[in-house]
Amino acid sequence: MRPNWLLALLFSTALAVTVLLAGCGSGANPRFDALPGPISTLDLAIAAADEAAPLSADEWASLESMHDHYLTDFDRLRVEAIAPLVREVRAREESEWVGDLETLGRFSRKHAVVLGRIKALDDRFTADVSEAFHTRASFVDRVASRRGIDRSARIIQGLSNGDDRTPTLLDLEPSVRALGLNAAEQAAVEPALAEYRRDLARAAEQLASAQVALPASKLAALKSAGVSAETVKQLAAHAKESDAARDAHTQAAEALSAAERVGMRPIARAFSQVDEANRRGLAAMIAALPPESAARLTADDERRRTSTDPYIEGGRFMLDVYARHPLVRSGRASQTRNAVEDARNALASVVRLRIQNERTRLSAADRGEAPTDDGSKARLDAEQTKAVAAFKKLRAAAEGEIDDGTQELLDKSIGTTSDEMRELLTPMLGAGNADRVVRAAGRGIFRSSRERSEVPWNTDHSIAEQLLLAPGMDHEAFHLAARAVGAKDDDPLVEQIWDRHQARVDALLVRQREQMRVLEAKSSEAANRATEDPTGFERSLGEYLQSLLAADGERRQADDETFREVAIAIGLSEDDARFVLARAVSASRRASLPWQRFRQAWLLGPLWESDADPISAALMIDNEVERNAALVLLTAHAERLKTSADEARRVGLEALRDFLLFGVRAKRDGKDGSPESFRNAPEVRGIVTRVHQAGKARRQSQRDAIASIAAMDQALGDRLTAAWLNATFP
Repeated sequence: MRPNWLLALLFSTALAVTVLLAGCGSGANPRFDALPGPISTLDLAIAAADEAAPLSADEWASLESMHDHYLTDFDRLRVEAIAPLVREVRAREESEWVGDLETLGRFSRKHAVVLGRIKALDDRFTADVSEAFHTRASFVDRVASRRGIDRSARIIQGLSNGDDRTPTLLDLEPSVRALGLNAAEQAAVEPALAEYRRDLARAAEQLASAQVALPASKLAALKSAGVSAETVKQLAAHAKESDAARDAHTQAAEALSAAERVGMRPIARAFSQVDEANRRGLAAMIAALPPESAARLTADDERRRTSTDPYIEGGRFMLDVYARHPLVRSGRASQTRNAVEDARNALASVVRLRIQNERTRLSAADRGEAPTDDGSKARLDAEQTKAVAAFKKLRAAAEGEIDDGTQELLDKSIGTTSDEMRELLTPMLGAGNADRVVRAAGRGIFRSSRERSEVPWNTDHSIAEQLLLAPGMDHEAFHLAARAVGAKDDDPLVEQIWDRHQARVDALLVRQREQMRVLEAKSSEAANRATEDPTGFERSLGEYLQSLLAADGERRQADDETFREVAIAIGLSEDDARFVLARAVSASRRASLPWQRFRQAWLLGPLWESDADPISAALMIDNEVERNAALVLLTAHAERLKTSADEARRVGLEALRDFLLFGVRAKRDGKDGSPESFRNAPEVRGIVTRVHQAGKARRQSQRDAIASIAAMDQALGDRLTAAWLNATFP
C-alpha cells in the first residue's frame, strides 16, 4: 500500500450539479483564453445535408467563395485580436491575478470585445449567405443558429483537459440525427428543431457570458460581504477555544456561504435557462415524433444528463451488453432477460429522481437560496438501494445462465479503451452489436485512447522505484544511447556491453530497493507522528529526498560507465562531443517520472507536459542521413536539454516534499482539506510557480532544439514536432 504521506496526493473526483443538468463543463475556472474558431466547411455541409433539395454545384461554388473570404477575415482577426488576448492571459500564472478584481474585469472586457468581433464576422457571413440563398431560408437559419450554439459552447466548455472526457453543452440535435428518421419524419420534426436551435442559441449565449463573468462575480460578492475563505479557515482554527470564537466562526461561515450564493446566482440562472431550453425543445420534438422515436429521444436526454457519472454509465453499459447477448435475445437466458428489465427500470428511477433533485437545487441557487432537504435525499437513497439489489440479482442470474466470461469482461471495462472493448465484445455479441454498445456508452466508462496507461502497483517494490525514480535503461533505450555515440545496432561487442550493464544495474537495483524500503518505513512512521513532531517529519522527508538524488546519481554513474565501454568498443574518445547526446538521453529518461500518478495537474501538470526528448526522437529516424544531420544540429542543444531535464526532476521532487510539509503544518493548525483546497495558499502558489517555471524552461529547450532542425528540413521538423506534441499532450 502507498504510505499515508503520499495518499493525500492521489485521485479524487466530484460531480457538479450543473454538469448533471446542463451537460456543461463546470467550475469557476476563467474562460478568458477560450474563444471559438471559425465556421468550418463541415459545419456548412451538415447544415446543407438537411435540405430537401441538395445544393447545386453552382450554389456550392458560391458558398465556398463566400466562406473563403470569411476565413481570410477570420485569420486576420486571429492575428490582430485573438492571439494577443490569449498570449496576455497566459503570460502570467492564473494564481497571480485570479484574486484581482481589476484584472478580472479587464480580461472580461477584452474577451467581450474579441468575441463581439468574432460574432460580427459570423453575422456578416450569414447575411451574405442569406442574400445569396434567399430561397433556402431554413438552410441559412440552420447555419446561423448552429453557429450561435457552437460559438458559446466553446466558451462554456473552456479548454480541453486532454483526456477526451470534458463534458459538452447538452444539445439534442445530434440525438435527433441519431434516430435515423425518414424524410417525412424529419420534415415533421424540423419546425420544432428549428425553434429549439434558436432557443438554445440564446440561452447558450447567456451562459457563456455568465461563465466568463463568474470569477469576478464571486470575488465581488465576497469583497462586498467583507468575508473570505481564508478568514473562515483562520477562525476555524480557534473555534474550540471559547464560545465567542465558535460563534465568530459560525457567523463567518454563514456569511461566506451567503456571499458565494450571491456570486453564483448569475450563472445558476443561466444554467436554468439552458435547462429550460432543452426541456421545451424536448417536449416539442417528442410531440412531433413517432412514439418509438420519442421514447428513444427521451431516454437519450436522460442518459446524456448523467453521462459523466461512471456508476450510472457502468450500470447502463452492463445492461446493454446483457440485453444484446445471444442467449438473452434468443430467450435461452430468460432469468437474465427478466433481471435486465428489472435493473433497467430501477436505474431509470434513480436517474429521474437525481435529475429532479438537482433541478430543485439549481432552482434554489437561481434564487440565491441555500438548498433545503424536503425528503428527496431519503427517497433517492431508497431508490439507489433498490437499484443495487436489482443489479446484484442480474449478476447472479447471468452467472447461472451465461458462462462465457462476459461478467469478467465487464468487470475490467474501466481499464480498457473503447476500441479494446469493442474487440473483446465482438466474439460474444457480434461486430454490429459490439459497436452499438460501445458507441452508446458514456465517456467515463472506458480509458481514453489518449490517456497513458496506469502502471500496476507492485507492493514488493519500494515506493521510490515505482513513483519517484525513473527506471533504468531497457534494451531499446540502450540502443538509442549507443546510437548517440555512433555505435551500430547489430554490433556484437555492443550487445555484450548491454549484458554486463544489465547485470550491474540489477545488483544496484536490489541494493537500492532495500535501502529505500527502510527509509520509506522510517518516513511513514514519522508521518504518523507529524502533528506532534513536525520537525522530525521534515527531517525524515529531507533525508528521503537526498537518498532519491543519491540513488539517481548511482544510476547515472552506471549509465556513464556503460557509455564509456561502448566508446572503447568502437574506438571513440571520451572527449567526443557525441557523449553529451548520450548523457542528455539519460537525463531525459531519469526526469521521465510517472508524474501523472499524482492526479493534481494544477501542481505537477507542467512536468508531464514537458516529458519528451527530441534527441531520442531523432535517434529513431530510420534514414541514416537524416538522423545524422539532425543529431549534428541537436548537439548544440544537448547540454541545455540535459540541464533542463535535471532541473525539472529536482523541482518536481522538491515540490512534493514542500507540499507534503505544508499539508502537515496546515493540519497541525486545524486546516484540514483536500490538496486542491490549498492550491491558492501563498506558500502553495510559490511551489506551483517553481514547477511551472521548470516545466516551461524544459519545453522551451525542446522547442528550440526542434526548431533548429526545422530550419534545415521543414518536413523533418514537422515530424519531430508532431512526435513532441503527442508525447507532451497525449
